Amino acid sequence: LDATATLVATLEQMSKAYILDAFRNLIASGSAKIVKVSEAGDVLMGRQRSPRYDKGIAPRPYLRVANVYDGYIDTSDVKQMDFDEVEFERYRLVSGDVLLNEGQSRELVGRSAIFRDEVSDCCFQNTLIRFRPYRVSSEYAQAYFRYCLYTGRFAGIAKQTTSIAHLGVGRFAEMPFPMVPDQAQTEITNTIDTFSGSLKCTNKRLAGLRELQQQLLPNWTSVEHIGAHALIQTVG
Repeated sequence: LDATATLVATLEQMSKAYILDAFRNLIASGSAKIVKVSEAGDVLMGRQRSPRYDKGIAPRPYLRVANVYDGYIDTSDVKQMDFDEVEFERYRLVSGDVLLNEGQSRELVGRSAIFRDEVSDCCFQNTLIRFRPYRVSSEYAQAYFRYCLYTGRFAGIAKQTTSIAHLGVGRFAEMPFPMVPDQAQTEITNTIDTFSGSLKCTNKRLAGLRELQQQLLPNWTSVEHIGAHALIQTVG
């Protein structure tokens, strides 16, 4: 169990290190055309939550900052609010949209994941920014956004209000974005996919081992108790 947990941590570190090296080398080489984020895809902030949208007239599921982690979306707690037809078309997510945390702690602001239709007919709240790529792949864009998270670029442009840092949809849209040919994008994302696949398998194995441990623990405790009781009787 400990060895598998260590392997998970090692794979996570290797994946992060690869992303950092890949984009540092790409930018340093001068081979990328630097454009604004808004030139690589459509940028939109989600719809604000309000009591007037909680009347149950046209409820739709929506994602919020609590659902979007680094590289994956957690759908264990998806809330709903009303969206009329016009708003639904505007804020409806499609597969391949990249979602970023707009408001977060400074070290986590900009955390992102790709939406893969995990929830049907789903919208998003204004705690998230949606990036819909039209000149790059979703995977490449999200990989670069992870680079911006890890290197503090998002934290650097965020504005702090009390305990929350806000990325800002306008500031995000103006950020530099490295455009490269499709082949170069694929080379980066294929390597990341290899790490992700290994992590997924290893995490699944780790979860299975932890479940097995929980199943065996009561029996092991009983065996220890019986053995100790027998020893006491023998000594007595």
